[in-house]
Amino acid sequence: PERAHIDKSLQRLRDRQMQMEEEDDVAGFLGVHIERDVENASLELTQKGLIHRIIKTMKLEHANPVDTLAEKVMVKDLEREEFDEHFNYTSIVGMLLYLQGHTRPDIMFAVSQCARFTHSPKHIHEVALKHIGKYLLGTAERGLVMKPHKKMEVECFVDSYFAGLWSHEDHM
Repeated sequence: PERAHIDKSLQRLRDRQMQMEEEDDVAGFLGVHIERDVENASLELTQKGLIHRIIKTMKLEHANPVDTLAEKVMVKDLEREEFDEHFNYTSIVGMLLYLQGHTRPDIMFAVSQCARFTHSPKHIHEVALKHIGKYLLGTAERGLVMKPHKKMEVECFVDSYFAGLWSHEDHM
């Protein structure tokens, strides 16, 4: 029934001279590469192109990859050592936010920590952002694997106390 409804809608658009191409299968969407694993009945979503763009923008192509993300919670840089890198901090954070939201939830906490300082990044925030870049350098081939089941369950954990960091920092 749904396919028939879609086909009718497409035909109406064609009748109005809308130029369209119909593809057999989706391979990518908005920079997300979709690969099917028929044997395991799963999909893997990756964004290798965006990862390579982030790495190139931060000039980390020849850096040594790291195995882990940031290990500590980032705070304000009280020493005020200035951000002195050649890349746009806010732009990199924006790309990382897009990446984390679509295919790399593993970087979400570290990116969120960096995003807190887009208004006034300092040297320690620059170091943290580069650390994420080095992690992505070693894990660029990884993505989000989805294995659909007939029964869909969502498990959600909410931390409205922000892991004990609510009001932890001085307000600016």
